[in-house]
Amino acid sequence: MNRPFVKHESIRSFIISQSCGTSNDKMYHLSLRMVMFHCKGAPMATIKEPVERRKNKRLLVREAAFVCFDANPAMMARIVDVSVGGLGITYRAPRRRKTDFFTLEIFCILYSFSLVGMPVRTVSDIETTVYGVRRRDVQFEVLTEDQKQRLEQFMDFCTTGEA
Repeated sequence: MNRPFVKHESIRSFIISQSCGTSNDKMYHLSLRMVMFHCKGAPMATIKEPVERRKNKRLLVREAAFVCFDANPAMMARIVDVSVGGLGITYRAPRRRKTDFFTLEIFCILYSFSLVGMPVRTVSDIETTVYGVRRRDVQFEVLTEDQKQRLEQFMDFCTTGEA
């Protein structure tokens, strides 16, 4: 069987794998035309890289760091990552919390650290792949100088590295 020469080995192996070695060359020629069509600059499906909108680098947080919503210990969440501008948390809930503006109490069990009354607003709140677990990203609203210093202490002691 005399097949046309294909310049790029990866394209050639793709075409041969598509033909499945059958005696009928129709599949081979169809695959060859598809590849050549795409190689000549025809529009192909592309995946856009996500655009990073955060202004500050995120740091991963130790597993012993949590938050309480509006000083309510019944509504606890685990802190996943933190930056100077906000933090990401995971919490158990069947659906999205309705409030977008609230206060958080941040605490880390390992270092007996707590930071009370952090005003935040919700940036995103999505379902995760684990049933009943949601991911919420919040942005800090106006913080006092004391809150900013305590937040930096939290980032120094309770983080494990860059996210």
